[in-house]
Amino acid sequence: MKKNYHLLTIAALLIFIGGFFLVFIFKSTNTEKGQEQSQHKIGEAPKSEQPIKKKNPQIEPVDSKVLIGYVQDFRDPGSIDYSKLTHIIFSFAHPEKDGSLIMNG
Repeated sequence: MKKNYHLLTIAALLIFIGGFFLVFIFKSTNTEKGQEQSQHKIGEAPKSEQPIKKKNPQIEPVDSKVLIGYVQDFRDPGSIDYSKLTHIIFSFAHPEKDGSLIMNG
């Protein structure tokens, strides 16, 4: 049983030491390629790079007035002035293949 613990301890130690070597190798390959780590604080732009200022988009005003009509199934849909409504909700209306509506009432 003690041999298993010794083997686990040695394996964990090798993995830990291997991590240090990988970090050293990774840092040395990045600096060779000219990708040195910048020394600026988190959240700040590097001194050599300034943030690009973008123009604000031109937003056209939109008419935000909405008038919704709720047409119930017992009401005659032909008696409603649809020209004043922006949205129409039909209760229990069933569309047909030709585009017409059948009201249950």
